[in-house]
Amino acid sequence: MFKSIKKMGLIILIVIISFVIIAHILLYLLKDPYLNGRDTVESFGDGRYQIIRVTDENHQESLLLVDLKTDVTLETQIYNKKEINNIVYLVSANGYCVLDYKNGTLKQSKYLEDFNEDDINIFNQIRYTKMLDY
Repeated sequence: MFKSIKKMGLIILIVIISFVIIAHILLYLLKDPYLNGRDTVESFGDGRYQIIRVTDENHQESLLLVDLKTDVTLETQIYNKKEINNIVYLVSANGYCVLDYKNGTLKQSKYLEDFNEDDINIFNQIRYTKMLDY
């Protein structure tokens, strides 16, 4: 009888350890799919959109906005940004960008006039403030 209790205890222990291992694996798989790299300056939402720092062959640093899901650079040479309610406003060498990372929408233009009045007011606030300092 003592052997059967010992055997039952061992089986219960194995089952508990198995559940713990499976739970850890599931938690790992369900975490954010986009990881921050060493060059990540800031990430948005689940990490799909990131501002990263790159250095060119002349050792000049610049900031890029990238979409890790599509592996596409959306903006280059970012000068400044502001985030308001899941929306990121960027001023860059290419012009202006409004990224709604919650909905995955992006609007870019060289011309401020292509945006609505609220966006223009935000761009005017950040356009002349101190450049990003990361």
